[in-house]
Amino acid sequence: MSDDTKPNLVDTGAKSWQNAHTTYDQPLRHLYDLWNPKQGDNFDRYNATTQAIMDLIAQAQTENSVLRALGGGWSLSKAPATDGILVNTKLLNIPVFPLGAELIDPAYPNPDREKTLRFVQCGNSIQELHRQLRAQGRGLRSCGASNGQTIAGALSTGTHGAAIDAGSIANYVVGLHIVVGPQRHVWLEPACYPVMTQDFADALGAEWIRDDALFHAALISLCGLGFIHGVMIETDPLFLYEMHRHRMPYDAPMRNTMNTLDFSQIQLPGGATRPYHFQVLINPFDVDQKGVSVNTIYRSDIDPADEGNHTDKFDLAVTDLGGRTQGDDALAVLGKVTQTLPAITPEIIKVFMQAEFPDTTKPVLGTLGEIFSNTTTRGRTASTSMGVPVDFATRALDALLALNKSNGPFAGIFSQRFVKGNNATLGWIRWPSTCVIELDGAYSDNSLAFFDLVAKTFIDQGIPHTFHWGKMSKLGPADLKLLYGDAVNQWLAARRKLLDPATRKVFTNDFLAGMGLTADA
Repeated sequence: MSDDTKPNLVDTGAKSWQNAHTTYDQPLRHLYDLWNPKQGDNFDRYNATTQAIMDLIAQAQTENSVLRALGGGWSLSKAPATDGILVNTKLLNIPVFPLGAELIDPAYPNPDREKTLRFVQCGNSIQELHRQLRAQGRGLRSCGASNGQTIAGALSTGTHGAAIDAGSIANYVVGLHIVVGPQRHVWLEPACYPVMTQDFADALGAEWIRDDALFHAALISLCGLGFIHGVMIETDPLFLYEMHRHRMPYDAPMRNTMNTLDFSQIQLPGGATRPYHFQVLINPFDVDQKGVSVNTIYRSDIDPADEGNHTDKFDLAVTDLGGRTQGDDALAVLGKVTQTLPAITPEIIKVFMQAEFPDTTKPVLGTLGEIFSNTTTRGRTASTSMGVPVDFATRALDALLALNKSNGPFAGIFSQRFVKGNNATLGWIRWPSTCVIELDGAYSDNSLAFFDLVAKTFIDQGIPHTFHWGKMSKLGPADLKLLYGDAVNQWLAARRKLLDPATRKVFTNDFLAGMGLTADA
């Protein structure tokens, strides 16, 4: 008979695993489902699971194996892949913890401390957080277009969204509980931004560490600095948002806006109001004739409890749009196309752009969780994303359009999302204002070759850039040094400080080793 006060570890018997976008299959030794205890209060259940994670690290050391945490499996890259032990964390979803005022450091700068902070177990999906927080009158500050990721997985690969002044998930994570060995786990937060008292770390049974360098390294950890079990996030009061989509010319005023985030030269639906979210979607085959599709989102002044009384002004059917949502990104749309068509042509791209990304006749009103609600993948696709400084936005886009004409056609769609940078040591959204360039298309040798050509062209043309850790890229140690400089050494130093030599061997895989991020393992 099982003991409901203890975690349940189930060996699924699977000897291979496939990511959500079906871009690769990975042989492995064990695929475990890890469940929290069914009984006990949240802290007791959570702490029991911490011990189970430490036991798994001990098992990996005994078997001379590596261990990886598997979140939503959303990454197109091989960041979560291993031939050793893969642990399904999606079942580790104890709801957000209430925090007493006595556990929050008096120096924590937010005056609404108890309302703002939420402690989240690693396996909670972004969708689950949207739902839980809404019931509490709270919301996430930003999210990606797809919400099937877990909070720890989305954080660790740099999921971003397009909140130009709020930033990505890494911008509102302020503390991490990380299991770093078979007998050690730590509560880690920045020294420059005190959050919790030592009593909170003691309640977790964790070592209490305040260290800026360690914390910033751990924000984008790629599961290379230990097993993230808990995440402390800052939340906002629940807001409704107005979403607009309009076709606009790709002309000098638009180019200036894309390079500066100064919106004074173009006519947006919000008038002089600065948008909360800004995205440009580009069909590379008709941008000269039809311009670009511009997505803007504004915070609404409507009380969320009163949203149903405004049907005259807003399209409120945010999730009833023929199997898609208003927040769908190009990757989701192209996935649906590849499920039904043997090949994608420029003509098909034009038709689907018009069908799947039409202009809005009325603004769409909803919470972030309603606008960005996709939790399923829709076909095999290829995708890469690069970050560039915002002042390089149109220079990078012009290079892509030129490559598409001279070496294409690329069977896909370009888009640019604009987002505030973060302080993560290996954060790929690293400039104060970062333009994220997304190339989403059919999975084919031609698409993969186009991605390689883009990377080479950016280097040749001196365009500073990084790559999304959860998307496709081919980065080696020399590439990482070129793109990140001494930040690579800083990240490796944090890895050495958090993990002893035996545990460094556990938290590795071919993805990290191929970039020189396990050089001292």
